[in-house]
Amino acid sequence: MKSSRSSSIRRLGIIDAVSLTVSSMVGAGIFTILALTVKTAQSDAVWAWVFIVVLSFPMALSFSDLTGILAESGGPYVFLRDHVSKRLGLFVAWSFWLSAQGAASALLTALIHMFFQMGLPFSTLIGISIVAILVIITAQGIHVGMMVQRVLTIFTLLLLVLSITLGLWHGISQAVVIPHGKESLHLAQMLHPHFGSPVWLATFYAFWTYSGWEAVAVPSGSYKNQLALGRGMLIGSTLVGVLYILVAFAAVLALPTHLMASSANPLVLIGAEYAPWLGHVIAWGAVAVVISSLLSWMISTSSLTQSLIRDQLLPAPHAIKHHNGEFHRSLPFVTGLIITIVALLPLFSEAIAASSLTALIPYAIVFIAVSFHKTADWSGLLSSSWWRRGLALLATITALMLIIFSGIHNLIPTLILLLLGAILVLIRNN
Repeated sequence: MKSSRSSSIRRLGIIDAVSLTVSSMVGAGIFTILALTVKTAQSDAVWAWVFIVVLSFPMALSFSDLTGILAESGGPYVFLRDHVSKRLGLFVAWSFWLSAQGAASALLTALIHMFFQMGLPFSTLIGISIVAILVIITAQGIHVGMMVQRVLTIFTLLLLVLSITLGLWHGISQAVVIPHGKESLHLAQMLHPHFGSPVWLATFYAFWTYSGWEAVAVPSGSYKNQLALGRGMLIGSTLVGVLYILVAFAAVLALPTHLMASSANPLVLIGAEYAPWLGHVIAWGAVAVVISSLLSWMISTSSLTQSLIRDQLLPAPHAIKHHNGEFHRSLPFVTGLIITIVALLPLFSEAIAASSLTALIPYAIVFIAVSFHKTADWSGLLSSSWWRRGLALLATITALMLIIFSGIHNLIPTLILLLLGAILVLIRNN
């Protein structure tokens, strides 16, 4: 069922698209996943971040271009539903919904862990309380949520710039080799990497924090025009990619790998190299970043849930099903409850893997659909349908490569979750 939108509802612009892109991507990942990539690939982890940004750019551009055909909220699943197959569209919607839930739950888990590392009592209760506040903010409507999101995005960018500056300055001032012992990193190690399987596994982990385009595209029905949405997504993706590479390089240059691998937030250690108070500033700044990302995923998940209810994939009362806004105000409460329950389970790494794969598999489906679209003719960022198809094919190859990098132990649980989604689609359609 399609919903009409008045011009009064379509108020989001390019700044909102940039803000939502940055906040969806930059969450706990640049802190916790940075440590995980170093633990996996040691000094070669820097190249994992370079690879993920370069490999993902075709996906970012293709996804940004696809927004030109998304006049209705729901994201890429609307494209599949209307132009390929309704069942395939609903299956992809289920996959993205799982990915969003996994991402938000992992963010909450990371936030609680940050509070614990900072020595705060009742860390879990504080984390749940923050989710409750974000639920209330989101329930006021997408435009209220986006006003708060803009402010939090500014904090996010300032924190990354501060971390890069401190890391580079500390590494250079110490003549590149930091006297912390034999495990200290020399610049030559980064310039002569070993591209073995650990680097590619680290690249897959890094993808979790350099994805999230579906979260930006889902509320497409609330943007003034699709061109602003596409441009905002591309600008935000490019900005985040550059900052990620610089953060990884600065952190690995400034700190020994064994300290980074064992830290919940390596960037705090960079600040602490100068003064304890700078470490505290970065620690609390990281909390603000994770809260910002949580808010963005709560907005997009609520919007996607509303779209699934409108298309009758998920059951809901009549008032919610026929709600004309971006999402009914009750849906953020449901989203908050789900991510809280999942976050309380000991499934952090599993949530990361499931979130990445349940996004990558539908990404591949969407890109294949664009590659073989009969006309591929819409007003997107690319002017030629041949360029559009070729870029989508390249994005498909990238998505399939990252799926392979994930390893069979991560892929099997994800396929089980997607199979449940396929069964749900068949039941609802029948």
